[in-house]
Amino acid sequence: MMRKKYLLVAALTGVFVLFAVIRTPASLALGLLPKEVRLDGCEGTLWQGRASALGIGGQVVQENVRWQFLPGQLRQGRLAWQIGGQFNHEEGKLTVALSPARITLHDAKLVLPAGPLFGLHDKLKMLRLGGYLRLETASFALDQPSSLQARLENLFSPLSPTTGPLGSYRIDLTMQPGQPAHWQVSPQEGILAISGNGSMNHQQGTLTGQLVFKPENKMAASLKPVLASLPNNADVYTLSFANR
Repeated sequence: MMRKKYLLVAALTGVFVLFAVIRTPASLALGLLPKEVRLDGCEGTLWQGRASALGIGGQVVQENVRWQFLPGQLRQGRLAWQIGGQFNHEEGKLTVALSPARITLHDAKLVLPAGPLFGLHDKLKMLRLGGYLRLETASFALDQPSSLQARLENLFSPLSPTTGPLGSYRIDLTMQPGQPAHWQVSPQEGILAISGNGSMNHQQGTLTGQLVFKPENKMAASLKPVLASLPNNADVYTLSFANR
């Protein structure tokens, strides 16, 4: 008789906990976000909800953010959410999957403003660059072989407002287990060629490598206000990253 009573109490407790988790407001998770990240106008639960905007460093990077839990992924031993958003009137999406071993991004296609991301690193922040970043990857995780491709479009700087867009560039990020990520930038078009490569250690929070900025000859004088803080050799400018 006592055993049945304990089982009943345990079952009722389990139902209560499950109900509480399902109904957990998404707003309770806001305190877990890094201080640079904000989620405004948050509604719904952790499992299904929306927010009016996602911000990084005080600037909006996605609007009309929505998330939906994918219960079918539980059969594969992971929690997964389909997440959507919008920036510059373009829709974006990705799937985030959590398992005991890793966090993985699937089927990501996003358009983001580049300015807030540049602002996360002091040396890039001083150039005051902006533009659009198009991210795309079929699958990306920090502890398995994977890659992420991005295109930086319509790069500009208010330090040189008369030049217009400076160019577009391809960015590749590749991961191998147990090694720092490798990044590479190559120019695609425009009046300012930017190229370079290096590594990023996500565990230590360090970035190493070098970017080379080479303006078109006829635009070299116009771009000096943007590049004046960088070492210059015959109108070729260099930005080096070392253990930050």
